[in-house]
Amino acid sequence: MADAEKTTRIYRNRMSLLNIIVIIAYLSGLLLLGFSVSFKNKQKRATDLFLAGKSLTWPTIGLSIFGTNVSPLNILSTAGLSFTYGMVACNFTWLAWMYLLLLSVVFLPYYIKHDIQTMPQFMLRRYDERCRKVLSWVVFFQISIGAACVLYAGCILISELIHLPIYQCVIIMSIFSVSFTITGGLKAVVYTDSLQAIIMVGVCCVIVFIGLHRLSDWSSFKQIVDKDYWRLLRSGTDKMYPWQAIILGYPVMSIWYWCANQNIVQNTLASKSLREGQKGLLFVSFLKLLIPLLFIIPGILCRITVPNLSNPDDAFLKVIYEYLPPGLVGLAIAVLIAALVSTLTAMYNSASTIFSLDIMPVIRKRSNNLTVSEGRLVIAGIAFLTSVIAVSLSLVTGLNLFEKVNSLMSFLCPSLSVVFIWGVFWKRITERAAYYTLLFGNIPTIIISVCYLSHFPSATFWPNFFMISFYLFVGLSIILIALSFLLPKGETDLKKSRPIYNWREYRLAGTSLSRPLWLLWGGLGIIMIGLYVYFK
Repeated sequence: MADAEKTTRIYRNRMSLLNIIVIIAYLSGLLLLGFSVSFKNKQKRATDLFLAGKSLTWPTIGLSIFGTNVSPLNILSTAGLSFTYGMVACNFTWLAWMYLLLLSVVFLPYYIKHDIQTMPQFMLRRYDERCRKVLSWVVFFQISIGAACVLYAGCILISELIHLPIYQCVIIMSIFSVSFTITGGLKAVVYTDSLQAIIMVGVCCVIVFIGLHRLSDWSSFKQIVDKDYWRLLRSGTDKMYPWQAIILGYPVMSIWYWCANQNIVQNTLASKSLREGQKGLLFVSFLKLLIPLLFIIPGILCRITVPNLSNPDDAFLKVIYEYLPPGLVGLAIAVLIAALVSTLTAMYNSASTIFSLDIMPVIRKRSNNLTVSEGRLVIAGIAFLTSVIAVSLSLVTGLNLFEKVNSLMSFLCPSLSVVFIWGVFWKRITERAAYYTLLFGNIPTIIISVCYLSHFPSATFWPNFFMISFYLFVGLSIILIALSFLLPKGETDLKKSRPIYNWREYRLAGTSLSRPLWLLWGGLGIIMIGLYVYFK
C-alpha cells in the first residue's frame, strides 16, 4: 500500500504541463498519420482495406508485427514477471524465432500458393466448408475476446494515470483506436505500428541507460535474489515455471499465435511478395532480441531499487517515474497508449477481415465483396463488441488479469494447433475428423479453464497452465488421428486433392528460403543457443 501511494505521489508530482503537452501532441500526431494514409490511399475494395493492397515491404512488416506484439499488457506483465522471476521471462520472447521460422518456411508459402487471405480459408482449402464455418466463428470470438482483454488491461493503466473510471477509458480508447482503422485500414495500422515501435525502443533504451548508469553497486543485488533468478530454464520441480512447461507446453500456444493467428499472419499476407514477407519475419525475429533490453531489464532494475514493491505489475511504471525526466515521462506514457492503439487496431482489422470475408457471405447468402463502407461498419461493430466485453471484465474480481488471459489462451489454442499442424503435414487427416475435433474439442478446454480459474477443486490440484495446454494438445491429437481412421471419408475427401506441404515441391516452385536468408536464420539460431548456454 505504501509503495502504491508513493507511486501515485510521484505521478502527481511529475505529470507536469510539459508531460501533458507531449502526450496530447504524440497521440494527435498518431491520429493525423492514420488519416493521412487514408487520404493518400483511397481503397476501392474491402480487400484493400484489410490487406493494404498487398503492398507492404519487409521493414514495415517487421516493425508492424513487433509493435502489434508488444501491447501494454505485455509490457507491464513482462516487466512484472522479470521483477519476480528474473530471466525466465525471456523464454516467452526468445523462443518465438523458431515459430517465426516455421511460418516463413512452411505456412507463409502455403498460404500464398493457395491464395489464402484468412485462416478459415485455409480450412476450406485443406478440409471443407463445414470446418471453415466452425473455425470462422471460433477465431472471430477468440480475436474479439483477446482485443477486449488488451483494451481492459490498457485502460487499467490509463485509469491509474488520469484517474477516470474504467468504462470511460474504454469508451475513449475504443473511439480513438477505431477512428483511423476505419479510415485507413491495415496500411494505416502498419504505418502507426512502425512509428510507435521505433519510439518505444528509444524510450526504453533511455530508461535502461539511465538506470544502469545510476546503479553503482551490483554486489548488493546478489543478496536480493536467489540463484534461479538468472536462469532461463528452471528446475523441473519449480512451482511456477518448470522447464518442461516452457519446452513442452509453451510451443502449443506459440504455434497458434505465430503461425495461425490472424492478427500476426495478416501482416505477412499483405506483403508485396513472398520474399518480402520472409524478410519481414526474419527482421522481427532479430528485433525480439531487444525485448530483454526494453522490458525485462527495467523489471530487474526495479527489483534492485524497490525490492519490496507490493504489486510487480507496477514495475515498469515505477522505473518510468524514477528514471525519466519531465517530457520523457509524457513520451513514455504516450508510447504505452500508442501500443494499446497498435494492438487494438490490428485486432479490429483481423476480426473484421474474418467476419467480412468468411462469415458475412454465409449470412447474406451471396459471395460478392463488401464495399469499403460496409467494411468500416463491420470494424465499428467489432469495436463496440470488444468494448462491452472489456467493461464486463472490469466487473470480475479476485483474478489476476495476466494469469487469466494467458491461461485462457493456452487452453483455447490446442484444438486450433492440432488441426493446423496435422492438416498441413499429413494427408491422412480427414474433413470429418477435423470438423468434430474443432466442434467438440473445445468443450473439455472450456470446462478445464473454468475449473482452473476458479481453483476447483483446489489451486494445488492443477499443474502449470502451459502443461495443461500440452496435455490437451496430445489428447486432441489422439482423437483427431483416431477419428481419421475410424470414420469413413467424406465426399470431399474422395473428390478433392488435399494441399499438403511438400518440401521438394515448394523448393522447385521457388518458395523456399534463399541461401542468404538461411544463413541469417542460422546466425540467429547460434545467437540463441549461446544465450541459453550462458544463462543455464
